[in-house]
Amino acid sequence: MGVRAGRAAMFVTIGLIVGVAFGGGLAATLSAIRQPDHDSQIARAAAAAALAGAAQAQAQAKAAASAIPHATPAITAGSGSSGTGSSAAIPANSASALTQALILNARLSDATSALRAALAAPKFDAQEVSQLLREASANSVIGLQLAESLNAWSGGTAVGGRMATFYSAIQATAAEGLGASIRNDRAYRRAAMAMVALLAGLGPIDDEAQRLAATAGMNLPATGSPAP
Repeated sequence: MGVRAGRAAMFVTIGLIVGVAFGGGLAATLSAIRQPDHDSQIARAAAAAALAGAAQAQAQAKAAASAIPHATPAITAGSGSSGTGSSAAIPANSASALTQALILNARLSDATSALRAALAAPKFDAQEVSQLLREASANSVIGLQLAESLNAWSGGTAVGGRMATFYSAIQATAAEGLGASIRNDRAYRRAAMAMVALLAGLGPIDDEAQRLAATAGMNLPATGSPAP
């Protein structure tokens, strides 16, 4: 009996040792298995916190920037140099827009002559007219951008508004004509006549723009191609 009791105690002791070792190994194994997921959770949490911090910093930077007044360079009437304090002062970007608009108007005037010549030609060329309409449309897109820059100046809203309306009409007229088949000579002839009639109203608008430039003390530009 003493021998059996001793063996039983030995077996129990060995079982406890094995159980503890197995349990510890299992816990270590589960910990090792779960560790990558735990690390990824920590990484995702850190990334989210970093993004939140960046967004907050960006918002603070924008708020600080908006609180700083930005001065727009201006051209004072009669001086041609930058300055403020004059009711005739024109911001540099509006002065540039006005200058380029005058150049663009000269190009549109040339387009009028070309369209009239195409209409008077012995053989009507719809392909040539379509090209002239495309050029007029492209110029009108530039003109709308220039009118928007001119409108940013309180002294240029009247002229800028008339220019915007005029350039929009050019764009619409060109688009209507270009919507026809290139084989439809009659449609392109009508479009050319409509564009010539529309461009006939350019003179008064251009004269008003030149008066505005003179009032602001700007040098009137020579004809050429305006920058887009």
